[in-house]
Amino acid sequence: MFRSKKLNLLISFLIAVVLWAYVIGEVNPTITKSFADVKINLENQLSLEERGLAIESMSNDTINLTVKGERSRVQNVAKEDIYADVDLSSAKSGRNEIEIKVRTPEKVSVDNQNISKVGITVGELVAEERPVKVAYVGATRDDTEPFTIELEPENVTIRGAYSNVQKVTQVLAKISVDEIKDKETTLQAELIPVDKNGNRVDWIRLSSSQVQVRAVMTKTKKVDLEIPMQGENAADVKFDLPKTVIIKGNADAVKNISKIQTEPVDMSLYQQNTSFEVKPILPEGIQLAEGNDLTVKVTSRSSENKNITFEEKDIDVLGLDNSQKVKISDTVVISAEGSKDTLDSVKKEDFTVAIDVSGLLPGTHKVDVVVTNKKGFKKYTIKPTSVSVDIQ
Repeated sequence: MFRSKKLNLLISFLIAVVLWAYVIGEVNPTITKSFADVKINLENQLSLEERGLAIESMSNDTINLTVKGERSRVQNVAKEDIYADVDLSSAKSGRNEIEIKVRTPEKVSVDNQNISKVGITVGELVAEERPVKVAYVGATRDDTEPFTIELEPENVTIRGAYSNVQKVTQVLAKISVDEIKDKETTLQAELIPVDKNGNRVDWIRLSSSQVQVRAVMTKTKKVDLEIPMQGENAADVKFDLPKTVIIKGNADAVKNISKIQTEPVDMSLYQQNTSFEVKPILPEGIQLAEGNDLTVKVTSRSSENKNITFEEKDIDVLGLDNSQKVKISDTVVISAEGSKDTLDSVKKEDFTVAIDVSGLLPGTHKVDVVVTNKKGFKKYTIKPTSVSVDIQ
C-alpha cells in the first residue's frame, strides 16, 4: 500500500509537468512587461534648422510603457528594442504638442504608456561664439596650481534657440587635478555649455564636442602689485588699491618675479563712489592663480562744507555806465565742499564774484551771478544764483 501511494504521487507530478509544458510550449500565454525611462528619439531635426528654427525646451525626454505579447517573444524584449519617435518635420515656432510613435519588436504591442504626446517649444536658430574655459576639479598642495599652456580650440561656435544661446556665458571643460603632472600633459575633455552660475544649458550644439588641453602643475607665489596712477585725482576721492597678487608658472620663472605691474589707471576718470578691476601685465609663461581680487575701490573722503560770504563791496559790477549808480540788495554765499585739509586752503581771494548790468535801464533788476574760481576748485555751490540790483 505504501508503494502504491508513492506511485500515485509520481504519476501526479508527471501529469503536472506535462500540463505545464503544454501550456508553455503549446498555448504560449500572453504576458506583459514594463519598461521605465525609454529615451524619446527626435526625428527630422535637420528640417528645423533648414527653416531657421531650433528646440528651446521639451516637456519629457523619456517615456514609461508596458508591452504585451506571447511569453516566448516578450520575455526576450529589452529596452533597446523599443523606439519612441517624435517627428519634428511639422513643428513650428512656439509651443507644439507632437504625438509619440512607439515601435516594438514583431508581434509585441504596446499595452499602455504614461504619455502619448510631448510638448516641444521651438525658437529662432542663432549661432554665436563663446570662449572655452578649463575648470580644474580637486584639491592641490597650497603652493601648486594647474597651469593651462594651450587650448585647442580656444573658442567654439554654439548653435541653438536664441533664448538658450543667450544663457551661455562660456563653454566649460572639467579636468581632474590628479591628471596634471609636473611635466606637460595633453588631455582631452568634453565641452559643456554653461550659464553664469555654472549650470549646463540644454539644447545647445557645439562646433566641437571636445577640447585638447595642454597643461602642467605649477608653483604659486604671492608678489607685490604695482599700479601706475595717472591724471589728477579729485582731492575728496580715495583709492583703495590691492597690494599683492598670487601668480603661477614654472618654478624657475616664478622664483625670479618679485612684483607685477598693471596697466595705468587714469584717476581723473573716477570722481565718485565706484569700483573697477585693474589689468595685470603678465610675463610670458605666467598666469594669475585662482582667487585673486584685483578690484580698486573708489570712495569719497568724509567731506565738510565751508561757507564764504560776498557782500555788496565784494561783488564786481561789469558794464555800469559812469553816470549810473548801483545798489545790490543781496549777499552771495559760496559753499565749498571737501575734506578738512582741502577746505583749510580755500580762501575768499580764490573766487571772483561779479554781475553784468550792460544795457540795463534804471530800475530794479534780477541779475545772474558769475563766479570765477582762480585755483580750479570744482566742488562748490552758489546761493543765490541771481541778485536784486537797483540801478539809478
